[in-house]
Amino acid sequence: PNEARKRENLPPLAGGDALYLQQQNYSLEALSRRDAREDPFASAGKTVSAQLPDGASDGNKAISETEHDAVKAMFRGILRK
Repeated sequence: PNEARKRENLPPLAGGDALYLQQQNYSLEALSRRDAREDPFASAGKTVSAQLPDGASDGNKAISETEHDAVKAMFRGILRK
């Protein structure tokens, strides 16, 4: 990344000289801060509980019951025309 920044006359970024793959779209700056810690992969000690949106199910379904009903209603409208 710093190579490309140099070609564009931009200043280098911290962590921009090392290339990584599959870090799921974290910025280089965020990864650089993470890697600067003594143990970059230690958990923060907090457990984060995922909040589901209204109408969502916490089961293994691909879509919630609300979404399923909406899709059925849309198809009913299309098929009746």
